[in-house]
Amino acid sequence: MENAVRQLGFDVQAVWITLGTLAALAAMALLIMQIVKIFRELRTPRLLDEKAIREKLQSDHERLTKLEQSTARQETELKLLLRSQLVMVHHSIDGNSIDNLKSMLKQIEEYLVFGYVKE
Repeated sequence: MENAVRQLGFDVQAVWITLGTLAALAAMALLIMQIVKIFRELRTPRLLDEKAIREKLQSDHERLTKLEQSTARQETELKLLLRSQLVMVHHSIDGNSIDNLKSMLKQIEEYLVFGYVKE
């Protein structure tokens, strides 16, 4: 093979260097293609990831719904307590408002028994 290469006018060492360089460039191109493929896979969510995300969103939605219901219940309880304190203050100031106290007592009992308040 050396004789054939020398007859064509090429230096054997230059041929080997050229072939080695081409092999190295091909290996680098493959490596770059693999890295690009990995980054593309990372950018696009997988089907399993989408399913997990949907499950987490559903869980968060349920948790937020429960929190909203709890907050609404707490607001109702706070209004009931504040109204009862207001009636007690009026009664302590003028000694009247017994009917308001009875009404307030009935509202508190209804809330404790039935869970709702008539306003």
